[in-house]
Amino acid sequence: PGALDLVETAGAVAAGGGLSAVGSNGGAAEGSGFVIIETNFRVYAHSSSDLRARVLRSFCHLSYQLPGLIVASLTRQSVQAAVDSGIGVNAILGYLERNAHPIMAAQTPVLPETVVNQVHLWAKERERAV
Repeated sequence: PGALDLVETAGAVAAGGGLSAVGSNGGAAEGSGFVIIETNFRVYAHSSSDLRARVLRSFCHLSYQLPGLIVASLTRQSVQAAVDSGIGVNAILGYLERNAHPIMAAQTPVLPETVVNQVHLWAKERERAV
């Protein structure tokens, strides 16, 4: 089986779920980048979309949601809960990378290495514990 990716779809919204898991070849157009990730694991999403907030909530701890801004954090608990629910590390990092703000997307690497490495470590902790 292929890896699962997080995808925002109109069908998922209509069904009330907000998220769909699809194979890595599938996907939905998501518009321009809107996510900024800092090296302190803080995530800023420039969006008013409840759907995007639900997607982020599936692997982040949502701190607050303002009109046009969602503020969240990647935490050990949020990443491990996502892994427990079947969301893979590659799906989390892939979603963040695909939706990175254009300024972040222009950098190499797109996501801060400290964040990528720590997310992998948190997921491995969960795998060892199970």
